[in-house]
Amino acid sequence: MLLMPKSFSFSMAGLLLGLLFIPGKVPLWALMILPFLFIPLYWSSPGRSARDSFVLGWLFGTIESLTSLWWILPTIRTFGHLPSIAAFSALFLLSSYLGFFTGFFQLGLDLWKKSRLAHYPILLSLWGGCLWVILEDLRSELFTGFPLNPLGDLLWGQTSLVGLASITGVTGLSFCIVFLAGLLTEIIQSWQTNSTRRERGISAFSRWAPPIVFFLAILGWVWAGKQASQEMDQTNLQHIRLGIIQGNIPQDQKWTIGFLRKSLSIYHDLSDVAVKKGATLLIWPETAIPVVLSSPPRSLTNDLKEAITLPVPLVTGTLGLTRKPDSGYAFSNDAVIISPLTGLTGVYSKMHLVPFGEYIPFPSLFGWLRGLTGVTGDLSTGREQTVFTTSLPNTPPSSIGDQLRIGPVICYEAMYPSLVRHLVQTGATILVVLTDDAWYGKTAASHQLYQQTMLRAIENGVPEVRAANTGYSGAISATGKPLVTGKRFIAESLVVNLPLDSRHTFYRAHGEWVFRLAVLLFFSLLAILSMEQHNEKIKF
Repeated sequence: MLLMPKSFSFSMAGLLLGLLFIPGKVPLWALMILPFLFIPLYWSSPGRSARDSFVLGWLFGTIESLTSLWWILPTIRTFGHLPSIAAFSALFLLSSYLGFFTGFFQLGLDLWKKSRLAHYPILLSLWGGCLWVILEDLRSELFTGFPLNPLGDLLWGQTSLVGLASITGVTGLSFCIVFLAGLLTEIIQSWQTNSTRRERGISAFSRWAPPIVFFLAILGWVWAGKQASQEMDQTNLQHIRLGIIQGNIPQDQKWTIGFLRKSLSIYHDLSDVAVKKGATLLIWPETAIPVVLSSPPRSLTNDLKEAITLPVPLVTGTLGLTRKPDSGYAFSNDAVIISPLTGLTGVYSKMHLVPFGEYIPFPSLFGWLRGLTGVTGDLSTGREQTVFTTSLPNTPPSSIGDQLRIGPVICYEAMYPSLVRHLVQTGATILVVLTDDAWYGKTAASHQLYQQTMLRAIENGVPEVRAANTGYSGAISATGKPLVTGKRFIAESLVVNLPLDSRHTFYRAHGEWVFRLAVLLFFSLLAILSMEQHNEKIKF
């Protein structure tokens, strides 16, 4: 009886949260409702059973995932060649799995709310923020991981809010949202009669603490974000002229041998346009050259040589070929740098492959799906990160040295903050993300992947360039200022003056310190909760 009335508010909150992930940039007025969407989860419900708590949290997360990840449906249907019912079943199974994490979140909140410690709302908010961060991290790592759409991504485009990521990472943004939602819930709940407050045994200090902490936290957040996002003095800052090439090659033709010659011609012509505009470095997207560069088809050798013979260095995506332990061979998803003087000077093989897209996880269970993914469903994994170095023609040495150090990141890898941070710590002074979002058509996937990718620049304090086959391509400064953003589904050559404004951020130095602190606080609060339960048995 208790579950039915509550399910509507949880369903609507999950739906609205999922809808917030669909636009490319969430307007500030829409972001203001974000903490309110967690009120159903934080609202006190003393009579709720453990089963009901989990089901309501699962419902919230499942509906949010179904809404925000709806783009998976046409992708599976189009490129997986599955009927609509099977495609929706796959989406529902994924969303249901993701709903387990919010189910455990609700279970944890209700466990705390049933104790006497529920009279300390700041502790409840702290417990909730820590629990959310831990579960969000587990979601991105368990069973190959699903890192898409962490809560903090919603702040993309709001400079005064997202600037905090240079200190806390996106993990810290997620924590702040959930922590503030808990305080907001207590503020609303406190609008009760004085007699009810006395019955709950709440002191005046406890009543005033949540709103005070709430507003101080917001002011501190905005101040820290603005300080972190202040632009550097551009007077003596070195720039490079860079060309981002977006070929807009249809996915159903990209892998056909008959279209390869035309595809190479498109990239070469767009590159000529960029060079004529002064570009001293060119970036092509993921698998822009969908053949093994060292061993192309004979009929394509001359066309390939002509396409990559350019007067400036080129970073592009291509395929590699590696020997397997069983003496067979497997393709790899590679990024390479080609110099006009010395040819191929660097190769990087993608380390974090897309499950069910580039490899089949748990082949004993899902091996039957290999036929649906084709050659891209059985790629080999790279072993180590690589930093490309190059000297740029007609470009004087910069403050960071006489060579540009490029950190190549291939598509899905850009959603893992720690992986990108390690690349910058290895020495990369500019991040180059190669991707191909053509798989997802005209859906919200391109928005979601673009904003999550570009947040890595803010976290690490280095400029970032993104080259996508069908968009969005673009460039962003080390402080999160968009320098250029292309359109979707057009072939274009974007040329931008990229400032080499590398800066040392707290996140780059200390990594996922918010997560580590959240784990420490969570177990400390869990110990307090356990001691309280020992003194007074709680029926759950």
